Amino acid sequence: MSRPKSWQICHQNVFENKVFAEVIVLELRRQWLASKEIAQKINIPTARVCNWYNKDVGLTALDIYLLIKHYDFMKDFIELFAVSELETIIAARLEVRD
Repeated sequence: MSRPKSWQICHQNVFENKVFAEVIVLELRRQWLASKEIAQKINIPTARVCNWYNKDVGLTALDIYLLIKHYDFMKDFIELFAVSELETIIAARLEVRD
């Protein structure tokens, strides 16, 4: 297999960070949490939280860690979401393999 083709297969994004950020923001809004409240609670700049809420900007690993650390419902939500998404990815890759 040629080098460019193997790179394309290796780096296919099945699940993008922006989509994950949108799902997390939907859950935060469902819990009636404002961006300023979240920024104060997890001690990050308000502009960064506003970027998640209002723009197509993904979360960093630190942001996700801080959300999990300070909000119990986020830990449960991310675990459930990640497990279901991993099962989907694994099933899709097994189908491609067969």
